[in-house]
Amino acid sequence: MQFIVLEDPLRGYAPGTILEPEQANALKTNGIVSLPVDLTLFDRGVLGGFFRRDWGQGRIAPTVPGPCAPMVMHVVPNMHKIWWAAKLEASPRLIAEMRAGEQAIGQLRVVVDSSQSDVMACGLSNEAGSVVDLSTLDVNEASDIENAWVVRGTARLHAPNPGFMGFMLYGHAREMRILWTAISLTE
Repeated sequence: MQFIVLEDPLRGYAPGTILEPEQANALKTNGIVSLPVDLTLFDRGVLGGFFRRDWGQGRIAPTVPGPCAPMVMHVVPNMHKIWWAAKLEASPRLIAEMRAGEQAIGQLRVVVDSSQSDVMACGLSNEAGSVVDLSTLDVNEASDIENAWVVRGTARLHAPNPGFMGFMLYGHAREMRILWTAISLTE
């Protein structure tokens, strides 16, 4: 299993660069964000085993959980581990509230999105690490330039056949927006 670079704040590694596990682990301290990938799935096409999209103004429901950030990826039955990451930007108002001692409110998880055109239905199971509780975000760990955090989660996939599967983030977050999302498949 290798890792694919999603973001490098120091600009040393371009998004899409493939890293070996030891290299990815060592570079975490430099702020490099990556996801595990199985390169054999890349041979299945541009969406084989990995997807990333920038959202810019990606909206998240502020109070009532709802769908946001649709994604799609080619999956296979013998691989079951879903990895996802999202970069969330807080409004200046939320940053000020957090500096005053308040917590962010919300949560996110990845779910199956069968509303997309021409995607198959599959099962997705939660596991430890499936739901991201945004109240655990530390204002002191937000990037200085963007007032943003990268959050991550996992899930277990049950795909009966190879094909394209729709995913999306589902949840809510007050005073935040999604800058980008990524998802990958391994094991």
